[in-house]
Amino acid sequence: MLSREERRQLAEIERWLEQDDPVLAQGLRDGLPPRVGRMGAWFVRVLFGVGLLLFVVGVLAANALSVLGGACAVGGALALLGLARDRNRGGRPGVA
Repeated sequence: MLSREERRQLAEIERWLEQDDPVLAQGLRDGLPPRVGRMGAWFVRVLFGVGLLLFVVGVLAANALSVLGGACAVGGALALLGLARDRNRGGRPGVA
């Protein structure tokens, strides 16, 4: 349980955050990550491409570490894409 002074300080921080960055404050209230802009979409595409290339090179070279790294990169890119798609549909990511 928070003391009266801690609750007062927390309320002061909340007011400051609401004035300083209302978008972040709303995101924290909703529990959703911030929207991914163009830079984030670019990152997901590059991650997917590099992962796919690493996976194919690993298969051709029979290198298990490259195959595993490529599979992880592709899986991560697909997971990020799924989170973005859930958010755009208005759903809550990670909640079934």
